[in-house]
Amino acid sequence: LASGRSTPMFVNPLVGSSLRLLATAFGTISASCSLIIYNRWVLKDCSTATNPSACRGFGLPYPFLLTFTHMVCISLIAFILVDGFKIVPRPTLNRTLYLRSILPFSLLVSADIALSNLGFIYLEASFIEMIKSSAPIAILSVSFLFGLETFSWSLVAIVAVISAGLAVASVGEANFHPKGFAVVVVATFLSALRVVLSQILTQRTPPADEPPPPPSKADAAAVE
Repeated sequence: LASGRSTPMFVNPLVGSSLRLLATAFGTISASCSLIIYNRWVLKDCSTATNPSACRGFGLPYPFLLTFTHMVCISLIAFILVDGFKIVPRPTLNRTLYLRSILPFSLLVSADIALSNLGFIYLEASFIEMIKSSAPIAILSVSFLFGLETFSWSLVAIVAVISAGLAVASVGEANFHPKGFAVVVVATFLSALRVVLSQILTQRTPPADEPPPPPSKADAAAVE
């Protein structure tokens, strides 16, 4: 007979999983915002500011060096978590999967971060995030090129609305710089290309440790 007692919320697996997901999302967003503000502070040159006394910035003129430092720290942290604390098992990848999946992602992520950091020299962080918010346009455009999306007027309307908002934000930006704007737009499209490639590879490439599917009855009959 059932005791009639309900399971406490804190031991409910679904609630626990949801709380962990929320904590992970909050931590990711907080870390991302902190990194954006930090990058802007490191790269901001106060010598050219209208009011240098009110400006806050370190003035590092090497955005690619900053990106290299980020990549080294990410590699070290990943190595410590995987090999040191055994948070996740070390994956086994063959050369083909590495060249088709890991290497393109690494290059696109590095180029995206490097160009975004370069944009901090010319533009404010808030305006860069406004440009980055146009990522759906870039993703849709790249998806059209790869045949993942079909043409529809609803998608055109969405792209038009986002483009109009970006145009209004660009016109109202006091510190608009054409070179910085172009660099961030290229970074946005590289990020979109990474997302589309991720979709293509996850749909077409089986995991490295996944065994091949068993032959079907039609294949067995064909062999016989």
